[in-house]
Amino acid sequence: MRRVWPGFVGWVVLVVAGTAAGEVWPDLSVPPGETGGGREDAALVVGIEDYWQLPDIPGAAQNARDWYAFLTGTLGVKPSRATLLLDDEATDAELRHFARQRAADVGQEGTLWFVFIGHGTPALSGEEGVLVGADARATAASLYERSLPQSEMLALLETGQQSRTVVLLDTCFSGQGADGRALVPGLQPALLSGSWKTDRSTVLTAAQGDQFAGPLPGGDRPAFSYLVLGALRGWGDGDDDGRVTVREAFHYAEDTLRAVVKDRRQEPDAHGPNSGSVLSRGSEPGPDVAAIVLTLSGGQARQPTSSEPAFVPPTDLGTTEFEIGDDTDIVALAAEAARQKAEREALEAREAELERQRAEEAERQRLEQEAIALKLKQDREELERREREVQQALEADRRRRRDEAAAEIEAAAGRDWLALADLREQASPEVVPVVEAFVTKYEDSTVQVDGTSYPVELALVDEARAWLRKHGVGGLGGSVIDAHGYELVAIEPGEFWMGSPSDEKGRDDDETRHKVRLTRGFALGATEVTQGLYRAVTGRNPSLEEYEGVSLQGDRKPVQKVSWLDAVAFCNALSEQEGLTPAYRIAGDSVTWDRDADGYRLPTEAEWEYAARAGGNQLFAGADSYEDVCGVGNVSDLGATQKFDWSDDWSKQCTDRHHGTADVGSYRANAWGLYDMSGNVWEWAWDWYGDYPSGTVSDPTGPSTGSPRVARGGSWSNNPRCARVAVRLRHAPGYRYYYLGFRLARSLP
Repeated sequence: MRRVWPGFVGWVVLVVAGTAAGEVWPDLSVPPGETGGGREDAALVVGIEDYWQLPDIPGAAQNARDWYAFLTGTLGVKPSRATLLLDDEATDAELRHFARQRAADVGQEGTLWFVFIGHGTPALSGEEGVLVGADARATAASLYERSLPQSEMLALLETGQQSRTVVLLDTCFSGQGADGRALVPGLQPALLSGSWKTDRSTVLTAAQGDQFAGPLPGGDRPAFSYLVLGALRGWGDGDDDGRVTVREAFHYAEDTLRAVVKDRRQEPDAHGPNSGSVLSRGSEPGPDVAAIVLTLSGGQARQPTSSEPAFVPPTDLGTTEFEIGDDTDIVALAAEAARQKAEREALEAREAELERQRAEEAERQRLEQEAIALKLKQDREELERREREVQQALEADRRRRRDEAAAEIEAAAGRDWLALADLREQASPEVVPVVEAFVTKYEDSTVQVDGTSYPVELALVDEARAWLRKHGVGGLGGSVIDAHGYELVAIEPGEFWMGSPSDEKGRDDDETRHKVRLTRGFALGATEVTQGLYRAVTGRNPSLEEYEGVSLQGDRKPVQKVSWLDAVAFCNALSEQEGLTPAYRIAGDSVTWDRDADGYRLPTEAEWEYAARAGGNQLFAGADSYEDVCGVGNVSDLGATQKFDWSDDWSKQCTDRHHGTADVGSYRANAWGLYDMSGNVWEWAWDWYGDYPSGTVSDPTGPSTGSPRVARGGSWSNNPRCARVAVRLRHAPGYRYYYLGFRLARSLP
């Protein structure tokens, strides 16, 4: 089957293949002017030019950049809803993560764009294709392990609420490279026996299953993706209506490939509904394909040669005879024609005058309507101005009343804290529960103004928490870092249920519940590593400065944008400064753990969850409902979704007072005195990511090898579901992002 165009169902999927244009093809790096239409859209653009061990795909990264620039610059997709992954960023884990995240971002009236430019191969079953991740090794087993099947990719994208989805896969599924051989030894290239199993998708493929989707002749880019992007800019507007449909984009790329490709068979294919759906609005003229063909062949347009005989008019015209057939009065006929012409011109003049009068009347009415509309607009603007003034006055009054009430609470807290002054100096055991009662009384203080609740943040509460930590509440006596004041909590050995029960709200499939026995005690940081501590040890602060106007910087805020490799290097540096034995031996990207060393390290995944649960089995670290999570952690709450225009039903349960990262220790600790185990930033663990066992295990440290490492705990930019104690995030060890941080651990004797 070559093309199937049923009626509209709601999805559009483009599957294409290809490398970057040379001098004979236009440069697409600068997008056309903005046409709009993408405000509700979301996009994930992937370009893998430099595979770790597989053949490179020249120009793939530039193609991806051009697509990203077109989507954000021309269609107007918000950068906060668009992700660009290049080369080693594009692992299969990252593809899954960001496909799910962008599907959560897209609006109901928007389009979800997914662009993948890289290698593909048939699945082991031969019934579908898979997208190969950047970190795939040159073995058949690694190729399939680090790939994303097309069915799973579509399932992830279908979780969104978008009205349609455009999926552009710049790959072919033959499992072969440009030389016709298998991508890796042991891989048996096969023809796909299945098809795209979705009735909601229109699929455009760059080539048949047994063909190679190659580069653009005379260029250095994947051919099909380049041509489809050019079509969307306006090259493919076949009927010159300023709009490019799916059918027009496909036919433009198909016809151009047929004209320029001579070294291989590359026949695009089409399946599914929605062929008439408009993908873009553009009027950019395309290149002269015929001229490009001549340039590629080294030829030029044909001109007449001097050897061709010129035309010479005959000189012997012979004789001419004629005969008049009748005696028609031509003069009379001419007079009658002149009379009729004069009548017609007079009638046309009268009609023109009537049309002029009608136009003048229409113009007069138009001017009157414009004047009325202008007056209505001015009246409306004046009314809106007055309403704004009233609203501003009301807001000012609310702020005054809120500030006055907050000042009363602050004064009451000051009186209570002053009453404890002498007792706090003595720091006797009897004082500890009184200080804890002070924290409990004032930490969740709020002011109600006209039915709206406003949190009141009291510096004295932070001072009380610091007093409790200083005097041993939840701390590790004698194990405080002298130079920096970072505290660790001693954790005794024990057993617990790791993972989540099958009926837990928001549960993921990789949370298999099983019993874990920890036979050795350990110490875990009471808070996440701060930017101040990281700078003091390393001399730098890698954290993102701000996110859409919200500051993420501060010495008491958690450090972020640190990779797993950054975290283990920090552990060793701090150990050496404190005179401890480093826990890790680091050689490039290879890291081994000396379990007998007394230096600082990352907790194992089991240690982290054991400490977060703190002897219980709550949904979050210190709370057991989505309504209460904002009291123990900094997550993407109702306020964050409104400020950043995020759409997420999971985030509408509560408000946590912060839109970006919060100072460590700003929320209620769990039962073992550990802060921010739910929310603020994701925390790296030691383990490679892998499936959980089904039975009881002792002192697990994760798989011996792997691709991504595990992070736990959720973050300020993720909804509360991700802050559950059982949730597992995975990233490549070298990955850095503004929601990734860590906390320290140490082995105890």
